[in-house]
Parts: sequence; structure tokens; C-alpha cells
Amino acid sequence: MPISFTWDINPVALLALAGGAVTVVAFWIRASDVAARANALAEAAEKEVRETRRIADDACRVAKRALDCAEKAHEKLTYVQAQFAAYRETQAGQLVSREVLREAESRLGAAIDRLGDRLDSLVKELVVNRREPK
Repeated sequence: MPISFTWDINPVALLALAGGAVTVVAFWIRASDVAARANALAEAAEKEVRETRRIADDACRVAKRALDCAEKAHEKLTYVQAQFAAYRETQAGQLVSREVLREAESRLGAAIDRLGDRLDSLVKELVVNRREPK
């Protein structure tokens, strides 16, 4: 028996055609919904990337400023250390001068004491010589 093809519309063909159309429309709607959700997720991800990049750029700027401040502080520290070394040298020189001054003062005091003793001896001798008749 040969199969014959006719363009007659029967209920089975209508149901098959309607089922196929519903399937295509449902697929289209679901695909559109999935694409919209994927697009929303992609936009959210882009927003997060932009925010993260902004935060990273801010952190980089802060780090550069901190590095500049650290370099300036290092320069100031080097300058202050050099000044302190010069001050220490000056103070050491003055301390030596003070020590020498103290030593000279003690020698001068001892010499004055000896001179006083000699003058006392001289005065005693003169007083004794005056009392003694010659």
C-alpha cells in the first residue's frame, strides 16, 4: 500500500502543529529569560570589576603617597642623624676643653696656694728678723 500525502487538515495534524508552535514559543521565552539573566549577571560583574579597579587605583595612589612620605622621612632622618653626629663631636670637643680647663684651674689653685705659703714664710722671716737685733 502506497503512502499518499494530502494537504487535508485533520485534528492530529493540528495538534502536532500547535504542539510544535507552543514548544518553539516556550523555548524562545525561556532562552530570552536565560539571556536576560545572563546579561544582568554580566552587567553586575562589570560593575564589580569597575569598583574593584577603582579601589585598586585608590590603594595604588595611597601606596605611592606613603612611599613618598617614607622617602621624605628617611631624608629627614639622615639629615637629623648628621646634625646629631656634628653636635656630639662639638660636645666632645667642649668636654675635652672643660677637662683641660679644670686641670689648669687645679694647677693654678695649687700654684696660688704654694705662693701663699711662700709669702707666709717670707713674712714670718721678716717678722723674726726684725725682732732680732743685729
